[in-house]
Amino acid sequence: MGIRRSLPALTAAFIYTLFATTLYAGAARAGVKAMRLYVPVGYDDNDEIVAVVEGYLENTCDQLRGAKVTHVGTEFLIEPQREAHGTKCDPLQVPFTLDVVLNPDDSVAAGTYSVRVEGRSKPLVEPLVIKTATEERPDEFTYAPVDDADVGLLSGGRMRAVIQGRFQNTCVAIDEMKIGTLNGKTYELRPTTKWLKTDSLGGPCANKEVRFTAKVDFDEPTPGRYLLHVRSPSGRSVNRIFSNVW
Repeated sequence: MGIRRSLPALTAAFIYTLFATTLYAGAARAGVKAMRLYVPVGYDDNDEIVAVVEGYLENTCDQLRGAKVTHVGTEFLIEPQREAHGTKCDPLQVPFTLDVVLNPDDSVAAGTYSVRVEGRSKPLVEPLVIKTATEERPDEFTYAPVDDADVGLLSGGRMRAVIQGRFQNTCVAIDEMKIGTLNGKTYELRPTTKWLKTDSLGGPCANKEVRFTAKVDFDEPTPGRYLLHVRSPSGRSVNRIFSNVW
């Protein structure tokens, strides 16, 4: 038996739906000023080029809506976007981290560029160097397929980066975990893989999903905020902001 609704109830529901649709569809977008800008080092011209923007929305009614990217000459301009919804807003800043793909539709020629985003007091500008790829395939190395990454603080002035992911064969394993920084703001982690003759139990290789976790320790940097940039297959990456002050 179907559910019957009175005409006033249906009318009220229609008016509410129309109001909500109009409210969200008509919300004007505005720019968001950034607190920090991170541009990793080591991109080739066949990579997905990603910059990471960190900042705050002004209140709980603001909603982050991606970013506009303008590429003119040797400069990339990033403009994070927000929409305001509702009027009962708590005056609490809401932190955000935004991965911005600078070349979503095409590759970018090798060369030296700058990446700019409007900051709270002045523009934030970072250099971007793109090298010519040395191989036709997307990656120079065979990277581990990483799903997630995190960084934690250890004792004795050390930190630990941990990655998690999924291999698609029982005979694939982590080979090396190389981490370092060239610009003092971004730590690049390159987790490479190797093939084994048998699986971990001595059995034959099989095409089967196998979860993995790997870690690498590094020296604690000076207090501040940093980006962990983890290389992954197909010219892609996983990016996480971390701090050594908790």
